Amino acid sequence: MEGYFYAVKNEVEPVPEPYARDDIVRGIVDIQFSANLGVIKTKLGHGHSVAFAIDRLEIPEVLGTLGGEDTLLVVLHEDADRDAFLRKLTGGAPLGRAGGGG
Repeated sequence: MEGYFYAVKNEVEPVPEPYARDDIVRGIVDIQFSANLGVIKTKLGHGHSVAFAIDRLEIPEVLGTLGGEDTLLVVLHEDADRDAFLRKLTGGAPLGRAGGGG
Protein backbone atom coordinates (compact mmCIF):
# COMPACT_ATOMS: atom_id res chain seq x y z
CA MET A 1 0.00 0.00 0.00
CA GLU A 2 1.42 3.38 -1.00
CA GLY A 3 0.82 6.74 0.56
CA TYR A 4 -0.92 7.49 3.82
CA PHE A 5 -3.68 5.59 5.53
CA TYR A 6 -5.78 6.17 8.62
CA ALA A 7 -5.72 3.69 11.47
CA VAL A 8 -7.96 3.69 14.53
CA LYS A 9 -6.47 2.65 17.84
CA ASN A 10 -8.62 -0.12 19.31
CA GLU A 11 -8.15 0.85 22.94
CA VAL A 12 -8.22 4.15 24.76
CA GLU A 13 -5.74 4.46 27.58
CA PRO A 14 -7.60 4.44 30.89
CA VAL A 15 -7.73 7.70 32.80
CA PRO A 16 -6.99 7.22 36.51
CA GLU A 17 -10.24 7.80 38.39
CA PRO A 18 -8.97 10.62 40.64
CA TYR A 19 -7.84 12.64 37.59
CA ALA A 20 -11.16 12.12 35.80
CA ARG A 21 -13.09 13.21 38.88
CA ASP A 22 -10.83 16.27 39.32
CA ASP A 23 -11.62 17.33 35.72
CA ILE A 24 -15.31 16.86 36.40
CA VAL A 25 -15.48 18.71 39.71
CA ARG A 26 -13.29 21.60 38.50
CA GLY A 27 -15.10 21.99 35.19
CA ILE A 28 -18.79 21.80 36.10
CA VAL A 29 -20.68 25.02 36.80
CA ASP A 30 -24.31 23.76 36.82
CA ILE A 31 -26.39 20.64 36.16
CA GLN A 32 -30.08 20.61 35.18
CA PHE A 33 -32.21 17.55 34.42
CA SER A 34 -35.26 17.00 32.27
CA ALA A 35 -36.52 13.41 32.30
CA ASN A 36 -33.49 11.25 31.50
CA LEU A 37 -31.43 14.10 30.02
CA GLY A 38 -28.84 16.06 31.95
CA VAL A 39 -27.55 19.38 30.65
CA ILE A 40 -24.22 20.19 32.24
CA LYS A 41 -22.81 23.70 32.01
CA THR A 42 -19.02 23.87 32.31
CA LYS A 43 -16.34 26.51 32.35
CA LEU A 44 -15.48 27.69 28.84
CA GLY A 45 -13.46 25.02 27.04
CA HIS A 46 -14.18 22.25 29.56
CA GLY A 47 -17.23 20.64 27.91
CA HIS A 48 -15.28 18.09 25.87
CA SER A 49 -12.93 17.09 28.70
CA VAL A 50 -15.79 16.66 31.18
CA ALA A 51 -17.73 14.55 28.64
CA PHE A 52 -14.60 12.45 28.03
CA ALA A 53 -14.07 11.99 31.79
CA ILE A 54 -17.71 10.90 32.27
CA ASP A 55 -17.32 8.38 29.45
CA ARG A 56 -14.09 7.01 30.96
CA LEU A 57 -15.74 6.55 34.39
CA GLU A 58 -18.26 4.16 32.76
CA ILE A 59 -21.07 5.15 35.13
CA PRO A 60 -23.81 2.51 34.66
CA GLU A 61 -26.62 5.10 34.61
CA VAL A 62 -25.09 6.85 31.56
CA LEU A 63 -26.01 5.85 28.00
CA GLY A 64 -23.73 8.48 26.46
CA THR A 65 -22.50 12.06 26.34
CA LEU A 66 -22.25 14.79 23.74
CA GLY A 67 -19.78 17.56 24.57
CA GLY A 68 -19.46 21.11 23.30
CA GLU A 69 -17.32 24.08 24.35
CA ASP A 70 -19.11 24.90 27.61
CA THR A 71 -22.14 22.60 27.64
CA LEU A 72 -22.63 18.87 27.42
CA LEU A 73 -25.58 16.56 27.22
CA VAL A 74 -25.67 13.40 29.30
CA VAL A 75 -28.29 10.81 28.37
CA LEU A 76 -29.23 8.58 31.29
CA HIS A 77 -31.12 5.31 31.20
CA GLU A 78 -34.86 5.99 31.56
CA ASP A 79 -35.01 4.46 35.05
CA ALA A 80 -31.70 5.94 36.27
CA ASP A 81 -31.47 7.42 39.75
CA ARG A 82 -30.21 11.00 39.32
CA ASP A 83 -28.82 11.17 42.86
CA ALA A 84 -26.85 7.94 42.31
CA PHE A 85 -25.52 9.37 39.04
CA LEU A 86 -24.41 12.58 40.77
CA ARG A 87 -22.69 10.64 43.59
CA LYS A 88 -20.80 8.49 41.07
CA LEU A 89 -20.03 11.52 38.93
CA THR A 90 -18.33 13.51 41.69
CA GLY A 91 -17.22 10.78 44.05
CA GLY A 92 -19.07 12.68 46.77
CA ALA A 93 -17.22 15.97 46.18
CA PRO A 94 -19.49 19.03 46.17
CA LEU A 95 -20.04 20.90 42.93
CA GLY A 96 -20.28 24.68 42.72
CA ARG A 97 -24.04 24.50 42.08
CA ALA A 98 -26.10 21.49 41.01
CA GLY A 99 -29.71 22.15 40.12
CA GLY A 100 -32.63 20.19 38.83
CA GLY A 101 -32.82 17.77 41.77
CA GLY A 102 -33.32 14.03 41.71
